[in-house]
Amino acid sequence: LRHHLQREMRQDGGNDSAASHLMSENASIRNASKVADETIQQANATYDELIAQRQIFSGTTGRLIAIGQQVPGLNILIKRIQDKRTRDNTIVALVIAFCTCFMLWYWLSGWGI
Repeated sequence: LRHHLQREMRQDGGNDSAASHLMSENASIRNASKVADETIQQANATYDELIAQRQIFSGTTGRLIAIGQQVPGLNILIKRIQDKRTRDNTIVALVIAFCTCFMLWYWLSGWGI
């Protein structure tokens, strides 16, 4: 297509604005295609890194479970940490729910409902 357009431009003396417009559109499409290819390559590289990290974390989790089974006191410590995390998550969820309810009440009371 590009060669065909260049040949037309030479035959027309280079004054044909339609041919030059098509050439610039062709260049824009090629540049957009290059950018899309680079983005896809980056996404694939990121995906591969995430897969590698998942494998590392899976191995780490398995080792922690094995250590926890071998050391009885460590199991209790891990359980306490999990309980504290659950309690903290519950508190955060309750605060968010309260704030949401308060905002709804304030918004609805402003409308005279």
